[in-house]
Amino acid sequence: MNIIKLIVNEKEYHVVAEPHDTLAKVLREKIQLTGTKLGCEQASCGACTVFVNGKAVQSCITPVMRVAGSTITTIEGVADQNKLHKLQEKFVEKGAIQCGYCTPGMIMSTLAYLEENQNPTTSDIKEALSGNLCRCTGYKKIIEAVEAYVNDEQSSINDNDTYKMVGQARPTIEAVKKVQGTADYADDFKIKNALHCKFVRSTHAHAKIISINTRKAKALVGVKAVITGKDLPIKFGVLPISQDETAMAVEKTRYIGEIVVAIAADTEEIAAHACKLVEIKYSPLRSFFDMKEACEDVGTDEQIHSHSKFNNNIHKKAELRFGNQQKGLANADYKVDVEFDFQGLNHGFTEPHAATAWWDENGLTIITATQVPHYLHRYLAKVLEVPMNQVRVIKPYLGGGFGGKSDPFPHEIIVSHLSRM
Repeated sequence: MNIIKLIVNEKEYHVVAEPHDTLAKVLREKIQLTGTKLGCEQASCGACTVFVNGKAVQSCITPVMRVAGSTITTIEGVADQNKLHKLQEKFVEKGAIQCGYCTPGMIMSTLAYLEENQNPTTSDIKEALSGNLCRCTGYKKIIEAVEAYVNDEQSSINDNDTYKMVGQARPTIEAVKKVQGTADYADDFKIKNALHCKFVRSTHAHAKIISINTRKAKALVGVKAVITGKDLPIKFGVLPISQDETAMAVEKTRYIGEIVVAIAADTEEIAAHACKLVEIKYSPLRSFFDMKEACEDVGTDEQIHSHSKFNNNIHKKAELRFGNQQKGLANADYKVDVEFDFQGLNHGFTEPHAATAWWDENGLTIITATQVPHYLHRYLAKVLEVPMNQVRVIKPYLGGGFGGKSDPFPHEIIVSHLSRM
C-alpha cells in the first residue's frame, strides 16, 4: 500500500493505492471520476482512454504505480468549465452518441490522434479510431462528427431556427452529459459501506451437484454471507410458460458459468479469495452442445429440463403457415432447397452487467443495468417473496443492451437477497 500523487484535470490528489491497482480503478473509485468507463478491462474496447502526460493510454491495464506523479486528463477535464470542447459539440450536433458508454474514450482517442494529425482523411480517421468499439452507432455519425471538427464546420442550427422544427436535426436531451462523462451508469453509483459480491460458477455444462463445502469461505475474515441455490429456490422467467429459471443452480447445473455459490464480503478481493476456498463435487451428465442433437430423443440420458413435453430438450414448438404452401411450390417457376445453420451470437454491449441493492424501511431498492425494469420488479417480488410495492428498480443510463439486458438476471436477484441478509 502506497500514497501516490496524481495531478488529474489540473487538481492535485494524494491517494492510497495497492500495488496492483489500475489507473482506471483509482480514477473511478478513489478520485470519483467515473467518466472513464470500464468495458473489456483488456485494452480492447477503448472506453477507458485517458491522457497521461499528454499521451493516450488504456487506463484499464495501466498500473497506477507506473504513472505516480503524472499529469492525467480524463473526459471530465476536456470541457472548459462546462463549455463544451468543439469536438464534443460536433458529437452532440451530429448525433454521434447513442448509449454514450464508448463516447468518453472515443473523444479522448480522437483528440490524441488529431494532436499529431491535423488534416486526416476519412480513412485516416477510421484507422485512428479502430481501437475504440461502439456497438450502437455503426460509426458513421462518429466519423462525420470528427470530420466536421477537422473541417471546422459551422453549426447548422442557430437561434433563428428555434421554431423551424420540421426537418431539423435535434440532439438527444442527455447528449451533453454523455460527451462530458457526467452521465451515470449502473456501476457509477457508489453506496456507502457497500459490500462486494463474487460468484463461484459451474465448470460443467450439465452435472449433478453432489456437495458444496463453504466452511473455509465462511471462516475467512471479511466474509459476511455465503449462499447457494437452495437459498433462492423460487423459479422465474420473462414469459408465463418459461418460469423455469432459478437465480442459482439447485441440485444440478445446466450450463458452464451457471452460478453455484455467491459470496458477499467487505472487499472485492476478499470475496474473490473466498470463492477459491469453496469446494464443489459434481457428477457429470450428458451435455448437449449441438442444436440438432438437443432436438433428438435423449434415450435414457437426463434432459436438461425435466418438464420438456417430449423426451428431448425442446422447450416449445411453433409453426407458422400462411396460405397453401404445397400449391405455391407446385406452381412456382423456380424452387430452391437450402438448409441453414446459425449459431448464437453475443449481444456485444460495451457496459458490463452491474447492480447495487439495499434495503431500508421502505423495502428493496436496486440500481441496475437493465432494459426491463418492470419485468425485474415483478420477479424480484416473486423470488424474494415480498409485495411489489416494497420493490423499487432504478434503471440509470444504459451502456448498450440490444436485448442482452432484457431479462431479469440471476445476479440482480442474488445481490438483492444478500443485501437483505
